[in-house]
Amino acid sequence: MGPTRKLASALLRTALRHSSAESRCWAEAMLGELDFLESDWAALRWAVGGSSALLRHSASRRASRWLTRALGPEGEPVSARRKVLGAVLGVGLAGAILAFGVCGVWRHLLVYLPQAHCERATIAVIAALEVAYLRGAIALWRHRRPVAVGILLAAVALTVHVAIHTQAAHQSHLAGHEEIR
Repeated sequence: MGPTRKLASALLRTALRHSSAESRCWAEAMLGELDFLESDWAALRWAVGGSSALLRHSASRRASRWLTRALGPEGEPVSARRKVLGAVLGVGLAGAILAFGVCGVWRHLLVYLPQAHCERATIAVIAALEVAYLRGAIALWRHRRPVAVGILLAAVALTVHVAIHTQAAHQSHLAGHEEIR
């Protein structure tokens, strides 16, 4: 047996040792097939492909077992899942408040305010929404903390979004003044 075939055999034996109990017979069959391959390089390719398949299968089984433990025996939610779902609910709630608040106020801003004051009024509306988010998160913090965290995440995302667009508008405004000179 050449060194290449020895390496192939060692690779499959290592995969056999680290594979899950469900895939051990599969690993032993791959190891048995190794003796029937003609060239040493074909044996090494077989061992690399087989051991990677075994380890992927074993990793997916371990991940499945971990997920079953995290979700509970019948897929029933436990605290981690409830926290994630609560945070998603909070982000969705904050998004709905943003959509209805901005759409409702924005229509009135365009009708009643001249264009020059519209940008400042928009920032005031966003600031009012941020205050509403903060008050809602404080109110929910004790009894519905994951929802409050979701609302705060949405508030931070909105703040960053507004800051980026305000900075870009300011830079564009400055560039327009420079062209006039």
